Amino acid sequence: ADPAPAPDPLPPPRAHPLALAGEVIVPLAGRSLTWMDRQGSLQVEQVEARAHALPWELRRRDQVSRLEGGALWIRFVAAAPPGEHWYVELGAVAYDRVQLHYRDAQGAWVVQEAGTGQPVDSWAVPGRVPTFALANDDPRPVDYWLRVEDDRADFSAPLTLLREDALQQSREKEQF
Repeated sequence: ADPAPAPDPLPPPRAHPLALAGEVIVPLAGRSLTWMDRQGSLQVEQVEARAHALPWELRRRDQVSRLEGGALWIRFVAAAPPGEHWYVELGAVAYDRVQLHYRDAQGAWVVQEAGTGQPVDSWAVPGRVPTFALANDDPRPVDYWLRVEDDRADFSAPLTLLREDALQQSREKEQF
């Protein structure tokens, strides 16, 4: 008897669009993908072009990623309801450089930056921790690419999507 054919390898995980309508706070653990660029040399255009062939993994809640001079990429897709302002927040400040990239409705790259390598008042959204605005008034699912660099720390910070009112509430509590 012929041996059974080998099963097809599992396809790489996909970033399924997160529908934010009716939500206030959305943790990205289990809803985002990660990939480590060991040399830290790829730019967002290159990662986007090769995304289908890269070994993305589903990001777990307790995941720790060794950076060591490389760049960790975290990918998620979200569709914010028109008229709502949404943000992605890192739960820690200890990283040299953090960038959020996405294409606007016209296809141009939008890049926001934060991290310990620059003054807080120059961050995309100044505050206690790196925070970035998602596309505003763009109801289509948008592909977001978060890049984290640090030569000394491992990445283990939680990532959370927050509607503007939840972010404001969180920021008000920071003062106490």
